[in-house]
Amino acid sequence: MNTAAPPQRNAREPWTAAHIPDQRGRTVLVTGANCGLGLLTSLELARRGAHVIMAVRDMEKGRAAADRYGRCSRARAPRSASSTWPTWIR
Repeated sequence: MNTAAPPQRNAREPWTAAHIPDQRGRTVLVTGANCGLGLLTSLELARRGAHVIMAVRDMEKGRAAADRYGRCSRARAPRSASSTWPTWIR
């Protein structure tokens, strides 16, 4: 992992994931994490060192996302935390 500080951003330039600071030691819960913005948020925070709890409503979609992106984020197979809130955890 790159431990260098994120680049400083000029107000006129667009924000990118490279501007996310080091997240080691933090735990985050991301809802809707099996696709779209939730999935990308989960991946980028994990790449920056956060312990990411990825909450999904559909276990099959969660498993598909874990299979597809697990190598990037070191995701483990989804598991159900309860009957109503399935989660998968990096």
